[in-house]
Amino acid sequence: MKRLVILLAVLVGGFVYVAKGEYGKYVYWRDHTVVSLQEVEGLPDFQMLLLNPDMSLKEQKDRRVQEDKPQLEREVKVWKARRGEVQLGELYYEGMRFKNTGDYYYFLRYEPVTDYTQPLRLQASIASTASEVNKRHLVYPPVPEPLSPFSIGNSTWTEATPLANEGELPKQGLYLDGEDFSFHLNYVHLYEPLGNGVRKEWYEEAGPIHYKSTDTAKLLTLELPHVEGKQVEQWGVFGREGQFHWEDEGQEELKTRANLDRIRKWTQGGVQYIPDPSYVPYEEWSYWVVPAQHVGSKFLLYGTDRFSENFARMSLEGALHTQNEEGFWNSEPKSSWLYQDYGIDAGFYDTRFSTDAALFLLDGYRKFGDPSYLQAAEKYAAFFLDFAETHHDKTRNNGYLVYDYRQGVDPGEPIKTHVSLNHLVAEMNFLYELYLDTQKEAYAVMAERLLTAVHDTRDHWVKQENGDLWYAYMPDGSYGMQDYVHLTLKDLRYSQELFNRLNKNSDPDFQYLIDVKERFLTSIGQPLYDWEDLMFRRKE
Repeated sequence: MKRLVILLAVLVGGFVYVAKGEYGKYVYWRDHTVVSLQEVEGLPDFQMLLLNPDMSLKEQKDRRVQEDKPQLEREVKVWKARRGEVQLGELYYEGMRFKNTGDYYYFLRYEPVTDYTQPLRLQASIASTASEVNKRHLVYPPVPEPLSPFSIGNSTWTEATPLANEGELPKQGLYLDGEDFSFHLNYVHLYEPLGNGVRKEWYEEAGPIHYKSTDTAKLLTLELPHVEGKQVEQWGVFGREGQFHWEDEGQEELKTRANLDRIRKWTQGGVQYIPDPSYVPYEEWSYWVVPAQHVGSKFLLYGTDRFSENFARMSLEGALHTQNEEGFWNSEPKSSWLYQDYGIDAGFYDTRFSTDAALFLLDGYRKFGDPSYLQAAEKYAAFFLDFAETHHDKTRNNGYLVYDYRQGVDPGEPIKTHVSLNHLVAEMNFLYELYLDTQKEAYAVMAERLLTAVHDTRDHWVKQENGDLWYAYMPDGSYGMQDYVHLTLKDLRYSQELFNRLNKNSDPDFQYLIDVKERFLTSIGQPLYDWEDLMFRRKE
């Protein structure tokens, strides 16, 4: 592999200062260059410049971050944007080079501190001599009112369409394929922070990206509006050709279900979802970051192209950098029903979301071998073992029914909440999986306590009125609430597969609950498998 070089160029009154390093060739012109990557093996040359002649960028060097791992490099930079002596806003940039795939991810966030008529204009250029560039994106066909056309089930892919040599791009998440490059390009998002980690998107207020093709480069001009109090974001993943496997229908379906367009939106650290209306605050077209990293997990487990691997790595790093000091991941919005029933406020601990995030990190460790992912999974496991010891009801054979929630900041005295069957089984599955990798008995011991709790309560989970499963064991010892259609069934099936890998026999109590759920779904005409079940995880 050829030696990579960092070139830092600073223009001060015509003087150019050059410094060399190890990570790639990065060229910086003070006041106008965000990033310039040249002669990085496997990457087309890439540059991003500030176009406004009357504005400048001053880097905040005390906020610079650089990480170098065996499989990726990561850097963070922050600039103050100015017009003369007037500060206009703060520009944040995160970049990651994936050494395995050779591709590069960047993320921009701009936070204006004042209103101004002219947007901050950035131009990204990719070195390319491609004579034709094809685009694909999701579309949402009209549906009868009052239904919203914007749903995953309603989305379809456009055919590959050649881009004109110049013009505005559709305001969608775009997949671009050229003869010598490929690029996932997300549109410019304008958000209004509403509090508790919830942001409202102002889709119509942000302009489209302008595209221009030249003989040597593809130019993309981004306009980041100056609206005080708003947050502007844009991101992309680019590299050599062949990042997307469009000939594989399974990968096309994966990208539809994962949805990185209007329904689910990537931001720094995770994927944003539209909140449940019971969350506070809530407005139409508002979003919050779900800490479970479900989209990244889909790409990790089922993806076969480079984009899937790239997005999985982005999500793994997001999970790594958003884990709190105690070891779990906060759910930021306030749930009105959790607050009403249990007094649990915003920023709470949700055992299912955090357990899913930790299992995702464990899966990431298995695929990529990065020890930081295993360390983070074990940090969460240590927290959960302590939580389970103090937040449970015991069953007759000393099983633990572990409460689903806790205040984000430990209130001292445990808050008794309900215990969902899907939470309980997912926690058990995670601990058994972690035991398989580490052989640490503490994980298996706690998993056995959760397994015992399911054995001891098996018959109570069956809802006699209609034959479905109850959702939860309630604080008063009763069983209640409406179960999910497929989630609990998927968890129980996963347990049976996991017991086989643990050299255990299939569990008859788990099979009984599986049979109950399947009979109920059949009786109401629901399929026994959803999309995730069809692509069910299989581990050697």
